[in-house]
Amino acid sequence: MYKRQSLLIKAFAMEAETIEQQVRHLVGALGQPRGFDEVVVVVDPFEGPFPRQHGTGDLRALRRRLQGLVADGLVDRIVEGPTDGTEVRHLATRWFGQVATSAHAKNGQAVFAMLKGLESCTGELVLHADADVMIGRPDVHVDHIADAACLFEEVSSAVTLALPVLGDREGPPRFMDDRGPFRVDTQVGWLHRGRLDALRPLPNEVEGGQLELPWHRSLDRVVRAGRACSLRRGSAGLLQIGQLLDQPTGG
Repeated sequence: MYKRQSLLIKAFAMEAETIEQQVRHLVGALGQPRGFDEVVVVVDPFEGPFPRQHGTGDLRALRRRLQGLVADGLVDRIVEGPTDGTEVRHLATRWFGQVATSAHAKNGQAVFAMLKGLESCTGELVLHADADVMIGRPDVHVDHIADAACLFEEVSSAVTLALPVLGDREGPPRFMDDRGPFRVDTQVGWLHRGRLDALRPLPNEVEGGQLELPWHRSLDRVVRAGRACSLRRGSAGLLQIGQLLDQPTGG
């Protein structure tokens, strides 16, 4: 069994007003019947403008409220995502074998904030989640962390495991349907760190210093090539039920 599991929550500046309730919801819902070995929040320092902007990006307020959650013992540490420049170049080289300077991919996703946060995690298995994801727990006694670890042990080629959604069936894990291999979920899901690291550099291209693909679409290419798989399986005790708002996040 894997020795450590991390919860990585991805936040950005426009969530300053809601971040406390979001983090408390995720830690409370996902930390039953037992908690994670660590809870990490990674912050995208970009302050806007955002697509579908519905509020002001207040990075100072976001940081202050997150520090309050650290003081309360709910969060173990906060990781600040990179801005454009040297740190992005180093991350791009490690993950994609490319030279990039923009902290965001072509679609606007804060890809390097996610990857910096992931690198900071000490868990062998990491459950990453956008801060605004909502989780349902029909049965809080189901140990979804142990279930995830067992599934990764069972399927040696699995690099990701999606959280169940309404309608997912229980039983053996699945990695494809009649449309082909399952795609990687960018909003919330498990990652197997060792297997993901072994797949680097992930296929991608750079134009004008900016990645063409966000991290999960780059990993999709690896899955489609048959080098790894992305699992799905239903659960009686856990499901993702949507997001608080339709908004861009750091994942």
